[in-house]
Amino acid sequence: MALFRTLNTLRRDAVQLALHTLGLRRPAGKFKPGAPRIFGAEDRAVRRPAVPPQPLLLPSSLRVREVIRETSDAISVVLANPDGQPIHFRPGMFYTVVVNLDGREYRRAYSLSSAAHHGDQAMITVKRVSGGLVSNWLNDQLKAGDTLRVLGPSGNFTVTPDAAMARNLLLVAGGSGITPLMSITRTLLECE
Repeated sequence: MALFRTLNTLRRDAVQLALHTLGLRRPAGKFKPGAPRIFGAEDRAVRRPAVPPQPLLLPSSLRVREVIRETSDAISVVLANPDGQPIHFRPGMFYTVVVNLDGREYRRAYSLSSAAHHGDQAMITVKRVSGGLVSNWLNDQLKAGDTLRVLGPSGNFTVTPDAAMARNLLLVAGGSGITPLMSITRTLLECE
């Protein structure tokens, strides 16, 4: 029952946030289940969203600095901003790579595997997947000097390094799930 209340509270808060973002308000009064709900503008004028679009929602371009062949079916791709600006991310985050193949757009998430303190570059690791369009294309075709369109970095599976907070971490992963743990491990080891 507690889980149901928590989920219902999260749903209600998400609706409130969405309405606020769109400049709408929830109509007064109670509704019967299944009855149509009509949401109106707060002041009857067309309003802009309260929160401007985040740059993470629009793909950015990163230059492929280097492609490292890790195994016969995995590569690590070192990425950098074309303008030399630093790349900021927290260990454990991922990029969504946007690739056009045969006129169709494909989006695939690949975890960052480098330490988060290397401000001028970031590294993702891509493992070949049987029948995988994007992972196989990246493994076969990507080379230094190419440009990748990406969304992010994104994700909440992160650790914030803090030397003042002593702790032990046990990181367990299987298969390609090890990639974000590599970023976390590398970052934490560099902080010591």
